[in-house]
Amino acid sequence: MAVGNIICIGTSHGLILVFEPTQALKFCLGSTQWTDFPGMAVISDSGGSVFELSIKRTMGLNSNESRCIFSGSRGEVCTIEPLLMSQFRATPVSEPVILAMATISKVIVVSLRPQLKVLFSHPLKASASTLPLLAWQFVVIQMPDGTRVIDPVLAFGREKNVYFYQLTHGSQEELQFIPLQKMSLSYLVQAMAWLNSRTLAVMDTKEHLHVIDVKTQDELETVDLAHLGLVYASAHFKAIATGSNVSKAMALAGERACYHSMVSFGSQVLLLGTKSFQVVTVRTWVDRLDHLVRGGHVREALQLALDIYQDKAQAVLVQEKINELLNQYLDSALEKLPERNNLEGLNKYYTQLVPLCVQVAVGAHLRDLLFGRMWDLFSEDAISKGIFLESLEPYILSDQLADMSPSISQCLLSHHEACGRLQAAEACIVHLQVTSLDLHQAMTLCWTHGLYDAIFYIYTHGMRDFVTPLEELITVLSNAMDSGKALTDSQVMLGNKILVYVSSCLAGRAYPRALAFEEAEFTSELGMIQRQRVVDILLQVMVEGEGFGPAQLGGLFTFIARQMSRQQGAIAVNRQLFDQVLCHLTAPDASSHHEERQTALLELLQEGGLVHYKVEQLLEKARQAG
Repeated sequence: MAVGNIICIGTSHGLILVFEPTQALKFCLGSTQWTDFPGMAVISDSGGSVFELSIKRTMGLNSNESRCIFSGSRGEVCTIEPLLMSQFRATPVSEPVILAMATISKVIVVSLRPQLKVLFSHPLKASASTLPLLAWQFVVIQMPDGTRVIDPVLAFGREKNVYFYQLTHGSQEELQFIPLQKMSLSYLVQAMAWLNSRTLAVMDTKEHLHVIDVKTQDELETVDLAHLGLVYASAHFKAIATGSNVSKAMALAGERACYHSMVSFGSQVLLLGTKSFQVVTVRTWVDRLDHLVRGGHVREALQLALDIYQDKAQAVLVQEKINELLNQYLDSALEKLPERNNLEGLNKYYTQLVPLCVQVAVGAHLRDLLFGRMWDLFSEDAISKGIFLESLEPYILSDQLADMSPSISQCLLSHHEACGRLQAAEACIVHLQVTSLDLHQAMTLCWTHGLYDAIFYIYTHGMRDFVTPLEELITVLSNAMDSGKALTDSQVMLGNKILVYVSSCLAGRAYPRALAFEEAEFTSELGMIQRQRVVDILLQVMVEGEGFGPAQLGGLFTFIARQMSRQQGAIAVNRQLFDQVLCHLTAPDASSHHEERQTALLELLQEGGLVHYKVEQLLEKARQAG
């Protein structure tokens, strides 16, 4: 069985009748497939050879020409599958005529036009009693750079394995095959066909039809079709009508040959049986969701709806359906709550219920439902409230939930503080918009527990003040150093964060995130003044103060030199300070920290911090320092 606009009927006597509105044509026995090229068909015979047939009609007379494109003596071809461009609107491969062929041991893809050429081959090792399978489909593929293309994908397999290869243009417009994935199944496959660009129908040897989501490799449904009495072409593969002139391998594998008993046509799969004829089609996404809900699988329906929403152009319609399903799920779930005194049961129940609801609401952008009805319901109970707030965290950290009501963020930070999850609280603060925070609560929390990154973030993003946090935190650190006591781990961490903050600012890098000297506020006159203030404070603390080694001083002036080279005239530094640092790094009587002083001098030189010195002067100082 084959489906198309022209009907071909083959007999065991070598006759093919091609019925069109005005004519009938004859040719040899075999599996006939029409290509997109006008008047061109490809035929495989019972000996495993493949022929190209060109049909013409000149002055009312029919004529045909044929040529052998693959001889069965090199390995008998079991099935052929031309790539039909005309079935799809968009295609990057519009000129070549491409044919996939499969022998007992190998898949071969050739181009017939503009010239005969082998494009691809892949071995197929499997049990001798199984046949190879082929199926083309055009699929939307996301490229590494995030763009999407529509390319043909060849699915081929044998026994329990199915491979997927993308056909695309490579370098110099050469056609190439790129491996996409391999699917390993738990049953023997004897037929397969595409239902749509992401769904494959697979028939096993027990005549069970498996509907598979290719992307996730999940089995969507299984249908028992044994009642059809599927038609097998064993007689053809054994070549009984022509004296059984085939190899033993071909005859053995052909026991379960049913290539033309299961074919795809658009979004349908047609199945030919000895007892009946059946059409299988994929349900619409709405029907699939309703089917799951009727079966009591609401969680699965929500997950499927979210997958469809994230992969479908008609997102608004799917979003409305998800909103409906989620409200239904909430209604039914709240009716099955365990008893209030069963704390363990409530915790387990809410742990299964709440994260899924949050995941679906965030994924489908149902913010009104998330922070409306769901928050109202789950905030009534202490257990569900805590689970709800913790479920928000991964979406906050991935920047999917950067904006929310300050009242909810207030509960979130209070929950983290009560649970001792201070790092999680700080991570949430630096990922939320400042307008979503209760600033008094957030700053109190930060100063109480030493959440220094969050302090920098609130000042720089909420108040556009890049100097005050530095001044205040340096004061805190200075007071700790002046106390004469050993610094605590928290105070050492503060010092490290101050250095990273300053180095990030001077190097134009983000700290703790979304902060850079290249932003608009730093290019204004006020921004230039604030940048200069940061540099002046550093110079005052490190150059005029005591206790800083050559590596630290060299690092400071390296950062300053780097910033000066990027923004000409934006930062002013007294040359005498550079002289002071140069003398410190090249002091001939300083026997300690020799390697550190040399490294610092080289970095300062590479960043252009010493361009105003003569080369001879620098060489002399370097010689004196040894």
